[in-house]
Amino acid sequence: METTTTTLASTSTQPSGQPIQMFDCMIHLMPNKMWYKKFMVKPIKGKEYKGVSLSAAKNIAKGEIILTECPIFTLPFDRDHMAVTGGLMACNSEYKRMFYDMFNCHDETSKMTREMGIFATNGIPCGTDFGSGRVADREGVFVISARINHSCVPNVHGQWVDWVQQIEQRATREIKNKEEICRGYIDLLKPRAERQKELLAKYWFKCDCPACKLTGAELEASDARRKKIRELLDKHHDGKCTDATQGLEEIRLALDCIEKEGLPMYESIFYFFAFHLCAASSDYPNAREWAKKARDSHLMFCGPTLEDLYNRLIADPGCYPDADSMTGRTLWGPT
Repeated sequence: METTTTTLASTSTQPSGQPIQMFDCMIHLMPNKMWYKKFMVKPIKGKEYKGVSLSAAKNIAKGEIILTECPIFTLPFDRDHMAVTGGLMACNSEYKRMFYDMFNCHDETSKMTREMGIFATNGIPCGTDFGSGRVADREGVFVISARINHSCVPNVHGQWVDWVQQIEQRATREIKNKEEICRGYIDLLKPRAERQKELLAKYWFKCDCPACKLTGAELEASDARRKKIRELLDKHHDGKCTDATQGLEEIRLALDCIEKEGLPMYESIFYFFAFHLCAASSDYPNAREWAKKARDSHLMFCGPTLEDLYNRLIADPGCYPDADSMTGRTLWGPT
């Protein structure tokens, strides 16, 4: 392969301003800093090598795409050594070298080979969509996205774009120049103790993000908010809400928790739940307003994959399959 599969190859530059290929950036990642238009990759400071991190090379706006990247290769979650080595055999020498340069936090055994450990450590789900409820059935290894460190309050959200087989990393809030770029590795709606346990078991580190540094009453409140988001997400996703008025109150509570926890990637699904309740109650004016919020939020954090669908719901809430399925009433829209 003569050119990288990432879309940043044509815009990548060395500090001198000379263009470079993305795979050259990663092969020679250490010890030099490599600068791009929106982010830079650099070593984490310490007495010993502790990996690398990504940080903003400019001020980045909320919703802005930071990186679009194709995987080296993808595999189902249920995989073995032969599957991983088979995927590697299809890669050129540059990508193989990048793969073996990645961190492996698994002890090598007969059941967990080096190749399986590298994939397990760096694999990112390809297909999960908070806005539609879709759950990924595959993972991919990405050259740049694998270098993005974890935070339980991430400032980027990765969205898999199926039709082009790429992941987009979008800013979930404004990111200042030189601020570290972080994504979430695990289910962020678990309480801190469970998040810490999972991160230590899977990735060998203890998270010290702002959410994990909380203590006392602040920690209890944060854990309670994340638990409430999960509880209401599961309830409304399963269609267990039969009282539209109570359901909208619950959605308002969930959105307040989401804002306080800094997890806006969960907003669009709750906006859709509110649309569902209004459309089911034959309150089409407010249904349209909730659908607009769902569309705009999903567009900002996940891209245009559902834009046409939401536009149809906005134009005619009556086309929604569950429209008029509950007792008719006038509810309320977003404030």
